[in-house]
Amino acid sequence: MTEEWMSWLADATLRGTVVIGVIWLLEVLWRDALGPSVRAGLWLVAGVVLLLPLRLELPAAAATSELLPGWASALQSANPGEADFVAGAATTSLPWLAILFAVWAAGAAVRLALIAVPVWRARAKWHRHRFCTDPALLEELEDARRRAGVWRPVGLVVDEDIPGPMVMGWLHARLLLPAWVATELNLEERRRVFRHELAHVRHHDLLVNWLEAACSVVHWFNPLVYLVARRGAAAREERADRAAIRWGGDDPSAYGQTLCALLRRTRVRVPLPAAAGMAESGRGLRARMRGLAATAATPLGRMAGVTLACGMLVFGAVAAPDNYVGAQGTKPAVTAMRGWLATVDEGKYAESWDEASKFFRAVLSQQQWVGALEGVRQPLGACESRELASAYVKKVSDNDAEDKIKELLEDDSKGELVVVAQFKTSFQNLNSAVETVSFLQASDGSWKMAGYYIKPNK
Repeated sequence: MTEEWMSWLADATLRGTVVIGVIWLLEVLWRDALGPSVRAGLWLVAGVVLLLPLRLELPAAAATSELLPGWASALQSANPGEADFVAGAATTSLPWLAILFAVWAAGAAVRLALIAVPVWRARAKWHRHRFCTDPALLEELEDARRRAGVWRPVGLVVDEDIPGPMVMGWLHARLLLPAWVATELNLEERRRVFRHELAHVRHHDLLVNWLEAACSVVHWFNPLVYLVARRGAAAREERADRAAIRWGGDDPSAYGQTLCALLRRTRVRVPLPAAAGMAESGRGLRARMRGLAATAATPLGRMAGVTLACGMLVFGAVAAPDNYVGAQGTKPAVTAMRGWLATVDEGKYAESWDEASKFFRAVLSQQQWVGALEGVRQPLGACESRELASAYVKKVSDNDAEDKIKELLEDDSKGELVVVAQFKTSFQNLNSAVETVSFLQASDGSWKMAGYYIKPNK
């Protein structure tokens, strides 16, 4: 039994490594073309392959095993002593196999404990918690459930000790909501949270989480297993983001603001296979923002989505009220903004990308930027007037949830200040619009564009 198990484990590791390598290569080459749903499905396939009770049967090996008994018999008849030596050598290899099995079993037991103990504690704490009876919240959840096409009941639990919004339980789903989400977020923001969490329920993401957890127990020694879990989780979060926006007919930029607000307040650090949350950590934030960009369908929506991938990372990082510095010191940045906007007005879209910050260019390619402006800015026609409406400086927050945002800014930013300005602009084909521009200071002291968003002024 030990020999058969270790043989299967080696075979599954080899087979899984090949499949994971192929999927990883596909994601690197055609990530945007595949989309989050396809990528989530591919990583699910990788997990299934790692657990399949199959073995690769090599014809050469089979032929050798069939010939071996005859060879051993002939050897024994020719020289009994040498045959005994061969049999003894085969026997002495068994203890090493038993040792390897013991090491694997010990590692699997440790990994299982690391998964089971937190899950047991969370289940003991929240599965016996009383359901929320607030009629307004229940009506919001019911509306989101109808939009998501989730017909099985989902209980709602609201408590101040819940670290972040998440859904728990595959068979008997419960949506766990921090008390501050219920009281501090507005109606539309709460609906976005509900739709995202219900997307996890509809797509059976918790079941996939358990599959990946089983893979990590069986293949605890294989680092590629943790790559499967990490990339699969990222794809599922992007899929839930897109579904939430699609079901609500939402603005990607508004959804991005809600996501950043949740990241600042969420305390979840270690994801559980029994739960899936909208803002478990800041990891993968840039990829999720890029994913939001792909959800926009209308011309102005595409502009919102494209700029969201870069600008919202900055807007989200400085959105906390206690980070407000004021309007003083914005003049150099506003002057740079006017010069950059003039470049856009002249139709020099590639040049405007070249003049942007390293942060912006790392998130958005020149081809994507030029394509967006040609499809959105160019139809607006010439700029007839542009008036500064407001400008202020904010600091990038020091919250742990925003480490990823700060990491993206470090290589390009002289300090931690971001200037955000709004202009009331009139175009030839759009009488009244609002342009929101964010600039951060580069290491050479100059101010560079980090985000640009334009929308009609209602």
